[in-house]
Amino acid sequence: MANEFQKLYGYIYCTTDLKNGMKYIGQKKSNKFLSYYYGSGKIIKSKIKSRPETFRVDLVEWCYSKEELNKYEDDWINAIGLYPLSYNLVQGGGTTTGYRHNEKAKQKMSENHKGQIPWNKGIKQTEEHKRKIGEANKGRICSTEIKLKISEANKGRLPPITGKHHSEETRQKMSKLKKGKPLSEKNRMALKGIKKKPFSEEHRKKLSETTSNYWKIKKELTA
Repeated sequence: MANEFQKLYGYIYCTTDLKNGMKYIGQKKSNKFLSYYYGSGKIIKSKIKSRPETFRVDLVEWCYSKEELNKYEDDWINAIGLYPLSYNLVQGGGTTTGYRHNEKAKQKMSENHKGQIPWNKGIKQTEEHKRKIGEANKGRICSTEIKLKISEANKGRLPPITGKHHSEETRQKMSKLKKGKPLSEKNRMALKGIKKKPFSEEHRKKLSETTSNYWKIKKELTA
């Protein structure tokens, strides 16, 4: 029995607000159930501080590894939903998914970072690091919703090159870099004046669906 007890890594608990029935799901790394521990969430802590007698904590299930603890916490939070459906502000599993800083917190962070030198300033990425980043991003396609958000965020912003001109030295460097590089099929066709092949029926259908989804999402975001 003692050996089995020692294998325990932690547990998932559920704290219930007896006043309104709202719940908070959390995880605790311990081989004992702590009946006095109600959670470390921002909302739950403030509520308990003002009225501790109106809260109850229950053991949901034991876990035998960190991975199991994170997985079950995430599953249970998904089941009850995030705030305002529960007192959970973020997803479980050791992530901060779903959390958004308020304007006051953003302002405070901005003031704290003023005058500080970024930790990575002057550090150049190695070729190996660049290669890994390239491989990680290969085939990654942004959803229509993400593209729309990027578009909205960039509205009104002028490109950094606007009003500027490359120096003669920069032009020479750019010219040298391009020398010997083969042209893409698209550029070859453009130089020859060859018109692009007409889109297939399937491709047109995909373009139509993408455009339709774009305006649908835009309508939802601006509603």
